Amino acid sequence: MRMAAKLLVLILASALVVAGCGRKSAQSDATPELVDAVPLIPDVAPGTMIQTRITGAVHAFHEANRRWPSDFSELVQAKLLDKVPTPPPGKKFVFDRKSLQVLVLPE
Repeated sequence: MRMAAKLLVLILASALVVAGCGRKSAQSDATPELVDAVPLIPDVAPGTMIQTRITGAVHAFHEANRRWPSDFSELVQAKLLDKVPTPPPGKKFVFDRKSLQVLVLPE
């Protein structure tokens, strides 16, 4: 049951991030130079959002099957992801069974 609660929190957090993406920011009337100088998502490493989504899918798979997926293609077969995720260049996605998170590691 505890894993289900974590998954629910992860899904709700993801939904809030997605819902907030469509909002018009207060800076939309700023000069182009100012907008170009401000990072849209500060301190977020490439692959972080998809990493969170894959982690949620892995946990959902575990809840449904009582085992961890052997690879990410099982998440596609279970219809938890549309396709096998593509990591950032020079990186790979790895599921860490110790932390129960999907990590982005160098190839």
